[in-house]
Amino acid sequence: MKKRVLDFLVCPACKGHLRLEVFEEYHNSGVSEVSSGLLTCKCGEWYPIINGVPRMLKAELKNTIINGYKEFFHKFRASLPPFISNITLTFNDKNSIDKKQRTIYSFGYEWTEFADYKNENFREWLAGSPPDSFFSGKVGLEAGCGAGRHTMTAVSLGAEMFAVDLSNAVDAAYRKNINSPNAHIIQADIYALPFQKSIFDFAYCLGVIQHLPDPPSGFLILSSYVRPNGAFFVNVYAKGRISWPVLKTMRFFTTHLPNKFTKTLSFAFTLLDYVVIGPYKIFSRIDFVKPVLDFIVWERTRAYAELDFQANYTDWFDRLAAPLDIRYGKEDVLNWYKNAGFSDIMVIPLRKAFWNGAGKRPFHLDTGEN
Repeated sequence: MKKRVLDFLVCPACKGHLRLEVFEEYHNSGVSEVSSGLLTCKCGEWYPIINGVPRMLKAELKNTIINGYKEFFHKFRASLPPFISNITLTFNDKNSIDKKQRTIYSFGYEWTEFADYKNENFREWLAGSPPDSFFSGKVGLEAGCGAGRHTMTAVSLGAEMFAVDLSNAVDAAYRKNINSPNAHIIQADIYALPFQKSIFDFAYCLGVIQHLPDPPSGFLILSSYVRPNGAFFVNVYAKGRISWPVLKTMRFFTTHLPNKFTKTLSFAFTLLDYVVIGPYKIFSRIDFVKPVLDFIVWERTRAYAELDFQANYTDWFDRLAAPLDIRYGKEDVLNWYKNAGFSDIMVIPLRKAFWNGAGKRPFHLDTGEN
């Protein structure tokens, strides 16, 4: 974690000022990096910095960090506050936390196992195709960074990025962006982000918002972190696809399977895909054959023929393992922007699989966030 991050971070529980205690640090290309440390707030909350990433999860989710990084908590136990795990929760709290914990484990596993996923779709997923100059000199928020490939692209275009993810996918994202002074990776919950409101020039949530427990409220909360006249981009799965009922039935079983088993199943489905994709990739190189094949095969076959095997494999795991997967129509996304008072709204289809949304942040926004 670069110490500059402290200019932006606040306690997600109370929005209070944070105090930094450094346990271990090193220098990377002349920039000081805190590899291990602790952030504390006067309200009593505390947040460890583990493997260079500040873990800004509130008390009810902190167990996932303690269980996942036992070496850190053993090594620095004398410097850490006691953790009280017997928190009193309502039924709705428990239900929401259970969903978040399942999401942490699923996506943490996915982006650890598939960290080398290659699909350069950053520009494709941004409605309106903003020019590269849009990013230059701006400070942006990425909600749901996964293994950090979009972060790399935005930074390469001149933005300073604060990329958050609920899961330990942040470890892969940190390693991927470790040599960039303008990439800051943070483990945090979209519903309790560790930032002040209206602080970012733009924000985006690409292929993520549909995996939240309550996507409309997640949209409203995220949009409040964008400055007035700043831009907010989303990409969501489209409902109405013919294959969705079949996939939904499959997910009834696969979302409750061990991740390793689902990974094996995903590999099998990818092999089946390549019964068609493989021949298509070969014969579509022939000029007079390609138009015929393009007319015959599905759009997804043509799309995955442009990617490698690993990308298809990763996407199969994602669609089978993600605990929550909600599909939306164009009007749904339009209403999110309208209800938040956005202007210059556009919602554009991407093939038949997604809706890309964009809008300009209004001057006043009530989020309803606790």
